[in-house]
Amino acid sequence: MFATQLPRLATRLAATAALALGLYAGTAQAQTIRYSNWLPITHPLLTNVIQPWATEVEEATQGRVKVETLPKVVGAVPAQFDVVRDGMADLAFVIHGYTPGRFRAHEILELPFLGDDAEALAVASWRLHQEHLAALNEHEGTVPLAIFTQGPGALFSIPGPIQSIDDLRGLKIRVGSPSQIPMMDAVRAVSVQRPVSQLYEIMSTGVVDAALLSREAVKNFNVGRAIKHGLQIPGGFSNLGMSIVINERTWNRLSAEDRQAIMALSGEALSRRMGAEFEAMDRAGLEDVEAHGGMLSVADDDFVADLRQAFAVADSAWIQKAQAAGLADPEAVLADFRGKIVELQTP
Repeated sequence: MFATQLPRLATRLAATAALALGLYAGTAQAQTIRYSNWLPITHPLLTNVIQPWATEVEEATQGRVKVETLPKVVGAVPAQFDVVRDGMADLAFVIHGYTPGRFRAHEILELPFLGDDAEALAVASWRLHQEHLAALNEHEGTVPLAIFTQGPGALFSIPGPIQSIDDLRGLKIRVGSPSQIPMMDAVRAVSVQRPVSQLYEIMSTGVVDAALLSREAVKNFNVGRAIKHGLQIPGGFSNLGMSIVINERTWNRLSAEDRQAIMALSGEALSRRMGAEFEAMDRAGLEDVEAHGGMLSVADDDFVADLRQAFAVADSAWIQKAQAAGLADPEAVLADFRGKIVELQTP
């Protein structure tokens, strides 16, 4: 009798083994992407863009890829590109200017007078990267999933109002990127480079008198109470180049199907979403200045003309860096970038 049950038992064992192997294979295909987050947990870029995008990635890959937000940032905020490139985390939000000298051609995203619409700036930034800058491989070791900028930067100060270039002379001004230093030199201000996460501390303690800063950061990093005056100019004093990058080895371990699904949600689409979110945040940032008793102003035509003349040094400095980075015709690329922004901003 036992002998007659052997074939049936063998069949059951084989079926059980096949099921176990199938379950193991399904588990092995799942990939967890570890996101090193340094934004405040209530920051709209995190809650309204990055986290929803992560959910969409999981849905689009049918659960094969999951994005896990780590409980705290891996490494220092300025080192996020290195953190991802070296595999300490798989994914991060990177500000280019925090790693000086690495993104020389991408410093074009940080020039003054670029544009007033954050969404248009972001879309133009991604298209510029794809058409002109990707071949330079400045994101080596990672794969960019979005490249974008914030809305036009303003000058937020403790002294004020600031009404002329003479009022800038001698001020200690926080800059977010080395590309902004020649501009400050041109108006005889003193540059102090610090990440935005340190801004309230350095403004409230008098380490700096003012900051070149995106308008959204006023509220999102809780510095409105330290600001007495906010000065805006058409197109912005400055900007910041930013990326969302994934470790290249992690990316290559994903299936072609999953990479395609993720890129359908990323690239220009994710860059646009990040830019669009800045629009609402910028308004809230300006309102926060006024809510804490600060005042806002817009530079008059004469002041803007003087700033354009002084800040022309920024374009020249970028052209030299871009040539050194291997960009064949930086002047044409800059003209194309500005043309893209104008076209995207035109109703």
